[in-house]
Amino acid sequence: MEEGEFTFDALQQQLHSLDTKFCFSAEDSTGIIRKIKYNAKTNSFVGFLSPLDNGIPIPKSFKTNSFEELKIWYDTIEKAPLLNVHMVQPIPSISDQNKIPTSFILSAYGVNPSHLVTKWRNRLLSTTADLRLGQDRISIEHLQDIINSD
Repeated sequence: MEEGEFTFDALQQQLHSLDTKFCFSAEDSTGIIRKIKYNAKTNSFVGFLSPLDNGIPIPKSFKTNSFEELKIWYDTIEKAPLLNVHMVQPIPSISDQNKIPTSFILSAYGVNPSHLVTKWRNRLLSTTADLRLGQDRISIEHLQDIINSD
């Protein structure tokens, strides 16, 4: 798996091998130790804040053979404080209910809290998204209450 890459083809193969067409998907972020690592397979550096294109991370954004360029990145680009992970849990067929398939990591990439707040805001403003906290629905009015409170 490479940082920022969505592995839809591998997911499709796994679902096909399990003979299932249904799954749950979830996305979450967790705090990580900020550090930069070299990925020899892709000849790129990971651990920087992943640049986004319309909300989608751009894989292998930090490829260089120049130590000077790496130094500039290290001094000017934020190291990711959070790891955003997209997981998929295949749902077994009725005949295989006793056999629970392994979860699948669809993607993982570094983000910062402002990206998460932007995503939360966009979901609140969406007319089709249903954002919940436990059993309670969260609405734009909740956000307005937070903004207007002292």
